[in-house]
Amino acid sequence: MSQALLDEALALAQHAPSNSNIQPWRLVFAQGGHRDRLQETLLNQAKQQPPYSFGLPETFQHYRQELGAQVYGAMGIARDDKVNRQLALLHNYEFFGAPVVGIVCMHQDLGVADALSVGMYLQTLVLSLTRISHKQ
Repeated sequence: MSQALLDEALALAQHAPSNSNIQPWRLVFAQGGHRDRLQETLLNQAKQQPPYSFGLPETFQHYRQELGAQVYGAMGIARDDKVNRQLALLHNYEFFGAPVVGIVCMHQDLGVADALSVGMYLQTLVLSLTRISHKQ
């Protein structure tokens, strides 16, 4: 994706609603050597201390299991293949090969309403990127 198209998506996402219109999101982009060092650091951390999987109430567990079956099944990884499931999980920390990585931040003093605003911003950004990429 060109820089112009990325800029267009970022401009569209800036119109996302936010609590008191403070637009609490901040983006930091990493590419090249910065991206590579970030990847290496995150991968090393994830290998030393596997990421925590948030629990779900029992009545919602089937959603996670169905998604896991779809995702890992598409990769040819069986449910009981813990080694390859862990390796697949680590691809998250390799950014799936993306040349540029965006990190979304929010000030630590802000609250839940602002975190929801960041979520709406991210949804708007992803929808904008999807729309723009289909124009190409």
